[in-house]
Amino acid sequence: GGSDSDSSPPQPEWIEVMSPEVPKEIPDENQAFSQLTVQPAGTILEAYLEFQIEHTCRLDLWMELRHPDGTTWEQAAPADCAQVWEGPMGFETGGKRSNGVWSLTVMDRFDGDQGVLRAWGLRLRIQR
Repeated sequence: GGSDSDSSPPQPEWIEVMSPEVPKEIPDENQAFSQLTVQPAGTILEAYLEFQIEHTCRLDLWMELRHPDGTTWEQAAPADCAQVWEGPMGFETGGKRSNGVWSLTVMDRFDGDQGVLRAWGLRLRIQR
C-alpha cells in the first residue's frame, strides 16, 4: 500500500495573520503595544514580520517582537531620518510553535519625534 496518502505528512503551508490592533500612536519617548493571535498550530519553518511604521525620524525607533512562549526578537530601525520603516523582516524561530498570542512593541527612544504603527502581522511557513 505505498499509495496511501494518509501516511505522508501534510505539506508545509504559508499562513499570514495581520493584527487588528492598528493603527497605534507611537508617542514621543514612549511606546506602542499591539497583539495578534495565530490560530493555526504548527512548527514554524520560516518566519517574517510584516510591518509599516510612519515616523518623523525613524532612527528613534526600536521594536521587540514577542512569541507566545516569551521569546523576544529585537530590531533597531536604520540610522537615518527616513519617515517610513517597513518590512518584511525575517527572523529565526528555532522550530517554535506558531499558535498563540504574539505581540509587537515599538519604542521611541529620543525626544522630538513621533509616529504611528500603521500595520503589522506575521507571515509564517508552518508544518502542521
